[in-house]
Amino acid sequence: MAIADVCFFFAFFSCPESRLSPISPVLISGLMKIINDTQGVSKSCFFFTVDCIHHRHFCFSSFQESKLRGSALVALGKLGQKLPEAVTKDMAIIQMLFNAMATVSLFFTQSTEERKFRLNKILSQEEPETRMAVQEALSIMLPAFKHLSSSNAAILEALLATSLESQQHLLRLIAVQYAGGIFHSTHVTSRYLLLLAAGDP
Repeated sequence: MAIADVCFFFAFFSCPESRLSPISPVLISGLMKIINDTQGVSKSCFFFTVDCIHHRHFCFSSFQESKLRGSALVALGKLGQKLPEAVTKDMAIIQMLFNAMATVSLFFTQSTEERKFRLNKILSQEEPETRMAVQEALSIMLPAFKHLSSSNAAILEALLATSLESQQHLLRLIAVQYAGGIFHSTHVTSRYLLLLAAGDP
């Protein structure tokens, strides 16, 4: 287990909520900084490995950054699980996670010239390993969204409706889990979304 994993595990499972709550904005800010600062490094690593074998040290560093990013994503989910208000008062967090799940890498379907032309876009997309960390974070923090304000609930409904149209099957699965696990059985919009998802091939 990496040092970052140990630190996150200790903070979110050993620290009482009364101590975590006052510093949750700082924790959220720190985790988001890690997530944003390490986004796409493994994609750049793979690109340079294909076109220049001399970037091995750079690739090792990128791998470490990718592991740190994954740990920060899961830690964000654990923080939301323990302190629901930390992630529900700013819907930008859940939107960021759903958007990360929605990205589809085109790297392996493009020629070398196309890869060079679309490098910036590739760097902004999630690698499969990181996408699994995003999926885990979303699954962990799902219960935190069971008591949303009407305005935030409307934002989530729109996000789920959009996600059900995604080409990413994992994102559609997460959307179904949220629609079925958050809203009451009498909630019309979520039942309609689940009805649409029932026809998913």
